[in-house]
Amino acid sequence: MNENQTTYPTGAQDEEEIDLVALMVTLLHKLKPILLTAVVCAVIAGGLAGVKILRGGAVSAEDQVAYEEALAEYQQKEKDYEFAVQQYELTAKSNEDAQSSVQEALKQAQDYAEKSLLKNLDVYNVWTAQADLYIDSGYKIQPGSAYQNVDPTGALLAAYQKQLVSGDSMNAAADAVGVDVRYLKGVVTAELSQNDSGEYNGVMTLQAYAADQQTAEKILNALLGRLDLIHDKAAAAVCSHSVRVIDQSVTQGVSTELRALQQTSSEDVQNLQSQLVELQSARQALDDNLASAKSTWESAEEPALGGGAASSVAKYLLIGFLLLRVRGAPVIAAVTALVDALPVFGTGTVLLPWAAYCLLSGAAARGIGLLISWGVTNLVRSCAQAKLLGDQIGLDPLASLTAIYIGWRVKGVIGMLLFPLILVTLCQLNDRGVIRLWKEP
Repeated sequence: MNENQTTYPTGAQDEEEIDLVALMVTLLHKLKPILLTAVVCAVIAGGLAGVKILRGGAVSAEDQVAYEEALAEYQQKEKDYEFAVQQYELTAKSNEDAQSSVQEALKQAQDYAEKSLLKNLDVYNVWTAQADLYIDSGYKIQPGSAYQNVDPTGALLAAYQKQLVSGDSMNAAADAVGVDVRYLKGVVTAELSQNDSGEYNGVMTLQAYAADQQTAEKILNALLGRLDLIHDKAAAAVCSHSVRVIDQSVTQGVSTELRALQQTSSEDVQNLQSQLVELQSARQALDDNLASAKSTWESAEEPALGGGAASSVAKYLLIGFLLLRVRGAPVIAAVTALVDALPVFGTGTVLLPWAAYCLLSGAAARGIGLLISWGVTNLVRSCAQAKLLGDQIGLDPLASLTAIYIGWRVKGVIGMLLFPLILVTLCQLNDRGVIRLWKEP
């Protein structure tokens, strides 16, 4: 066996810690002098910048102020949206209750308009059944007496008037013609007669209107059939008296007074319909406002304070080194991130030779872990740089990444810088109308 043959460590020696200093010295001898300059700068700045990067990146005072302002604006948008949702829920509930109330009232008004005897009358062809009642209280003025008793005639007439056009009397009339009592509204009137001096003379005119003679007579007769019961109540409540029908007739003719009552009923329906439309419009406005507030909130992006691509690379490197149990992981991650931030170089400048050394020395697990770390950080760096470039020069991140890739393929490093600038120039010229490469959406 050749004594000069190299033997590689196995078993427990696989986990032997790699001398990073020796590795870096070897790389410095192999690579160009610019790498030496880059590493020296990284080592000098590593102690200070590394901690800042690992905490989220080196942040200037201006960046800190801008971040705090952006964060305050973001938090205010969040509060505004939450308040808008609360107001919407309260207002929407009130609107729904109001709509339900108006819809119910409108339903009843439309039902009344459809089935009401008054609404279906032809005011130029109305049948009127009329009866004149005389209520005698027996009141007489005592000649020569300084004190006179109060005339109860007015009180009796008021009692009869109220009893005949409401309550049980109207129920009896509704039963007589086979309709609900509310559909008789407006077709029964009881008017009190007065003398020239304005005093009640005991006469009451009771009228019932209908589209035909038979219905009008049924309504009137049903009311007159209640006179005896009303008489007994009024006698007990006011005074003894007599009541009799002094005239009764049925006529056909024109009643312009009923037209005014019909118009009032129609206006009630129209007013309710207008109220419902206004409430529905208000609800639609509420929904639109909430949708707008939701869209504004969803489009808001929470600001982040960090060191951009370098910070992301450093964080992923640190995680990888900690998982691989690399000694001095924070400092090595910071140095590698700074080398990655330099032109031309990347994380592969450090990780690829390191991984190759590990694989050749038998530390396969660590070598594969370093290769995985290199792949992840390379992907993160590419995406972050495209996003940052797009934000700074006004390009879409995908367009920025595409321009950088095409530039690299065509002109290498110079192309990576030149092609995005060319794309920005073309965009500006197109936006200003100097050239027309594409139509604005």
